[in-house]
Amino acid sequence: MAGERELLEPVDFTLLPNDRLGLVGRNGAGKSTLLRAIAGLQDTASGKVELQSGRRLGYLPQDAVSGSQKTVWDEVREGLGHILDLERALLAATEAMDGSPERIAAHAAAEDAYRQAGGYAADKIVGGTLWGLGFAPSDWTRSCAEFSGGWQMRIALARLLVSNPDILLLDEPTNHLDMHARSYLARRLAEHEGALLLVSHDRFVLDRCVTAVIELRDAGLDRYTGNFTSFLRLRAERDALLTMTAERQAEEAARLRRFVERFGAKATKAAQAQSRVKRLEKLEAQAVELPKAQEVARLRLQAGERASGVLMSLRGASIGYTTPLAKNLEMELCAGERWAVLGANGAGKTTLIKTLAGVLPLLAGQRHTARGARVGFYEQDQAQALPGDLCGVEVVLERAPFCTEARARGMLGALGLHGDDALRPVRTLSGGEKARVALACLAVMPHDVLLLDEPTNHLDVLTADVLTQAIGEFGGLVVLISHDRHLVERVATHVARFTPEGVIQREGLLPEDLEPPKPPPSLGGAGQTAPAEAASAHKDRQRKLRERERLARELSQAEKKVSELEDKLSVLDRALSDEADQPARVATLLKQREQAEAALNAAMTRWEELALAVES
Repeated sequence: MAGERELLEPVDFTLLPNDRLGLVGRNGAGKSTLLRAIAGLQDTASGKVELQSGRRLGYLPQDAVSGSQKTVWDEVREGLGHILDLERALLAATEAMDGSPERIAAHAAAEDAYRQAGGYAADKIVGGTLWGLGFAPSDWTRSCAEFSGGWQMRIALARLLVSNPDILLLDEPTNHLDMHARSYLARRLAEHEGALLLVSHDRFVLDRCVTAVIELRDAGLDRYTGNFTSFLRLRAERDALLTMTAERQAEEAARLRRFVERFGAKATKAAQAQSRVKRLEKLEAQAVELPKAQEVARLRLQAGERASGVLMSLRGASIGYTTPLAKNLEMELCAGERWAVLGANGAGKTTLIKTLAGVLPLLAGQRHTARGARVGFYEQDQAQALPGDLCGVEVVLERAPFCTEARARGMLGALGLHGDDALRPVRTLSGGEKARVALACLAVMPHDVLLLDEPTNHLDVLTADVLTQAIGEFGGLVVLISHDRHLVERVATHVARFTPEGVIQREGLLPEDLEPPKPPPSLGGAGQTAPAEAASAHKDRQRKLRERERLARELSQAEKKVSELEDKLSVLDRALSDEADQPARVATLLKQREQAEAALNAAMTRWEELALAVES
């Protein structure tokens, strides 16, 4: 399914209505290609992809951007689809109201359909989704075109979530999401009522929202029940069982061959030898096929000789480019500590780590690094800045001149970039492969301090897990920026969290460090009615509708009464004409007509009042 290279052998795969599946595999295994094929955007070499009739499918590719000129609110609200159709129908029914029973019934039906579809909660869903993905209410009226590519991806994701499709296909949706937005997304996907197929390198998200894992391995698909942590355990147990079975089969096959070779030529043992041959053939036919050996990344971050005591400090420091993002910082960072730098995008996290690395000068105060301490700095975009004409081995040797070629090859191979891949020009490598080269440059040299800005970006979840373990075992000082919650929870011993009030420093993690802030009580969009007000407006509409229905019934009764009184007057007028020669009878009829005319006038007055009330 990818040019001339077959990524997936013919398989049968069924996604059931309530499945929430994680799709995992090494970079380049074909995960994105498989999602595109299911979405109908990728041709298959054989077989076919079938979508059940009437099912709505939503797909978010890795490079999704909204590309819209609308406001953020309007663009995301467009995802409501069917609810918007019902909203327009309700508006048309409201405008068509003329007081007739037919129009009132049509309006009631349109309003009921809108309510049952969740129309009155629609703005709350849109506002809650935008808030959860990191958009402040002040952003909702801005044009989508004003936002960067990463934020436009969030807009596309928000619109897709709001659309609530029956089948949700997501390819790395956590790209460009901060930790709070990832936590919200994990909770939202866990609550999704349809089918979900998710590709993600974020272990926390996979653990929180999937109920089974599909591994794309050796051009086949293997399914494991449970979340990602369960998958790792079950796959290890499965591989161990297959290996043990294969070893036993190999031992039995060797024993049978020895018997045949020893006694096959002897007439007295011919029958037994022939029996062993048949058993051997049966055993070979039933031989367990072992999965191909996985190139498991083995990473050791070597600590330097000075990895002890205070290694870095800031005194009265103000950091920033021209305007300080933080003032009067006092930090003392010691060997063995692993600091997680947390906060909203743009708060100053990368500025702090670049200041510690000496890349940015202080605006005020002092920075001190222990004499002789070797500092390793992994920048967020470092993988993309590698020289494109050099191969991976050459890049490592250029960055670490005392490293041997054999060690450079060994480190790249341990990180999954082995053989000819390590000799390809960097410009031809994927983002994940470039990240491996950058990590190899860091790992081949000993360091006392590691400053890491989003080190798991572009890594598949398995390699990210290995890096997490390596950071946790590093004996020096680590200062880490990451939106990978699993990484932060596993390794962080200290926290520096940027808040509007300043940088909070403490030992240990607290829930508020990781969970998104609670949304404000009202999340209506710009120009929209807030949810609490929407509920009140709904009740008011219902009250007015009931009042209008009552008035319409009274109007109908009034019309009937006017008609009856008009008929009565006609009967009396005919009687007066017929009995004009009977004075006593005429006097009685005139009195009755006077009463009927007065009643008709009163009925007409009431009818006019009711007609005006209904029309208003």
